[in-house]
This record gives sequence, C-alpha cells and structure tokens, in this order.
Amino acid sequence: MSSCTACGFQLYQEGKACPACGSAEQAMTIVQERKPSVEIVEPTSPSSKGTGGRYVIPKGRVIGERYQIQKLIGRGGMGSVYEVQDLKENRVLALKILTQVAMEDDSEQRFMREFEMLSKMNHPAVLKVYGWGRYEDQLYFVSEFVSGRDLKSEIKTRGPWPADDAAKLAAVVADALAVAHSMGIVHRDIKPHNIMIANDGSVRLLDFGVARKTGGGMETLTKTGMIVGTPEYMSPEQFGTHRVDERSDLYSLGVVLFELLTGQIPFGGETPVVIAMKVIQQPPVAPQSVRKDIPEWVDRIVVKCMEKDPQNRYLTAAQLAEDLRKPHAKARPTMRRLPNGDNVVLDTNEDAKIALILATEKEKPFWSISMALRFSEKFYKLQEIIPAGVKGPRWYYHFSKWPEEEILRGLIDYDQHFQETEAASKPSFFKRLFAKQ
Repeated sequence: MSSCTACGFQLYQEGKACPACGSAEQAMTIVQERKPSVEIVEPTSPSSKGTGGRYVIPKGRVIGERYQIQKLIGRGGMGSVYEVQDLKENRVLALKILTQVAMEDDSEQRFMREFEMLSKMNHPAVLKVYGWGRYEDQLYFVSEFVSGRDLKSEIKTRGPWPADDAAKLAAVVADALAVAHSMGIVHRDIKPHNIMIANDGSVRLLDFGVARKTGGGMETLTKTGMIVGTPEYMSPEQFGTHRVDERSDLYSLGVVLFELLTGQIPFGGETPVVIAMKVIQQPPVAPQSVRKDIPEWVDRIVVKCMEKDPQNRYLTAAQLAEDLRKPHAKARPTMRRLPNGDNVVLDTNEDAKIALILATEKEKPFWSISMALRFSEKFYKLQEIIPAGVKGPRWYYHFSKWPEEEILRGLIDYDQHFQETEAASKPSFFKRLFAKQ
C-alpha cells in the first residue's frame, strides 16, 4: 500500500503527482510484518508439507549430526521453529531455520544478524543461542527451548491486566532492552507478538531479525520507499526518513504497556496509512481515557513513553525499568483544621488526582480554575470549585499537584493570603474609635 509522504493520501498511480496535494514526492510503502502464528504439524514422510505449501522437516530427521527433529512448533515470516533433541547434550532445544519462501532479498543477512546479536547478549529475558549451520542450503540456528505463549495471545485470552502485573512484565522487557542498547543494538520491532511468557512465568523478548546497530543503517525508510514493521507499534520517527535510536524501542514498549492495561491499541485504523498518520499527528493517548481505574503513576509512564518527540521520552530503558518498579504504597489522606477555620485534606500518593482539598466557610474571592496555590511549601493547581450548598454549607476547592513542566500561573501563597484576609477583616483604629462613641 502506497501513500503520499507529504499528506498521506493513498496513491493509485505511483510516479505521478499526488491527486490530493499535488506533491510529486516519493511514495511511502508500509509493509506489515507477518504476525507469528503457531502451527503444530507432525509430518510422517520427507516430502510432507505444512500449510501454505511450505516444506516441513519430518520428525526424526537429524540436522547437523546432533539435532533430532521432534515437531514443528512455530512459523513466522522469516523462519520455522522446531523442537529438537540435542543428541550430544541430551537436552531439548529450539531450532529456527530460514523458510524456503523468503519475504525479502536480505533474509539471510537478517537471519544471521539475529543470531549474532542474540549470541552477544546475556540476559534471562533474551534467548540463549548455541550454534548455527546449514541444512539443504537453508540457514538455521539453535537456541534454548521455551514453552509458553506470546503476549498477544495472553492479552486476547486474559483481557486487560492489573497495573502492577503489567508494569512488572514491562520492566523485564525494559531490562532486556537496556542490555541490548548498551551494546548499541536497537530492536525496532517491539510488540506483544515478540514477547513470550513461558510456562514458568518467565519472560522472553524474541525476534531480533530487524534489529540494527546504532550509528549506521538506522534509517527506516529504504531507497524504494518501503517501511518494514507493524504500524500499530511503530514510533513516529519509524515512518519517516529520520534515524531511530533506543528511544524508538521505548515508544513501542509504551504501546505494549498501553495494550496490557486497556486490552486495545492506542492508534488503530483500517489501513497502515491511516494508522501511520494517527501515530505521527495525534497526541499520546492516556490509558485512563479508556480505563478510569488505571493508577495515575502508570498512566504517566505510558504517556511519557509515547511522546511524539523522542527527547520527551525516557532517556534510557534502565530509567524506564526503574520507574516501573518504584513502590507505590498507598498512604491514607490526612485531614486537619487550620487556625482560620478552613479544613484541609492532603493526599500524598503519587497517583492522587486530587492532592489537596480546602473546605472553607466563605468563598475565596479571586480564586479561579488553573491558578497555582502554594501550601506548606508545595504547589498545587486548582481543578474544581464546588459552591456552598452543593455538598453542604462549605465551599470546596479541589487541587491537583502542579505539573513540573508548567510555569506557575496566578500564584497565591495560602499563608500570605490568610494573613491578608485576617488583617482586612479586623476593624481599623478609627472604626474602633467611632464604635465606642
């Protein structure tokens, strides 16, 4: 599918000016990666073929003089994965072999790049690889065997996850990315399909086939105008000629976390072009807009990951993992009566939408929505005013914590305001003098 890189309009005659905006710029083609699917096939003869006419290695065949085929356990865009018995070490492993029908001309390079990168990384959430070779002119490599389900299937079955569980899983993936990024490796295809949950509950980050080393070859738009990836999880910069870096992976992980929390993706559409335009143009979607009960702290993390400008995201995967693991114990709100008769309720929890409530006998003149209030050396933003008679005889002023990135507007110092109000309410010397006469 092709579209104009200037306005996003779908082109029906490539090479000609865009019928929508008149631009003659190169068309952008988005090619979606095939989503991994699991097919259990156990052929009985060497000529057996699986679905789609692809050759399936028969059960019992020994590859590389040591890996005996047990069964086909998965099939993706680049390769098929088999459960094998290592006859020399007497252990069960996984063997991934390049498919005969390759999707791209550089499939062998991608395949070997995946093996090379996996062999350099040492992390529990990254597959261990043990070797590679050729079988009937097809490349293969052998890795540890992990039995489980991909995260996309888990989301479909389980639905939205609790915030703590979702954050815990995302933190493990962020750890794995931190290791990859420290070696100059950018994954570029973070999505639930490439995250596996093993039967023992451990997590694996899979498919480094499109990963790249930073510093070279990091453009996502090829000379022919083709973008390879899954649009729903791609960062804005992956749709253009801009270079991508580690922060692109953090954007994609933010989308995965959004889906974990809500059960849906933030930007969808009928075509890849529609999705691309939404990802590029629309502001980040807050998970709380879909599920009201999502805690503020994890909502904030997701929105920060999905910022359009990479400079506004987390700088590193390690920082993201640290934020995801911060304790979020609930402290009880405190209430007290102030000397002037006002009642105050303070909520110090990070995810508190209302951090300060002031209940007053009289209306606070000149107080308005979005003004800043300084109270006990902290700053708050007025979100709501409830007049007397609605919830009782008092006026209620609801404040949130003042956003750090915003400039203080209409600042009122509560202590100073209280003192000025008290002084204004006291009769002057002349009023007291005339009152006595």
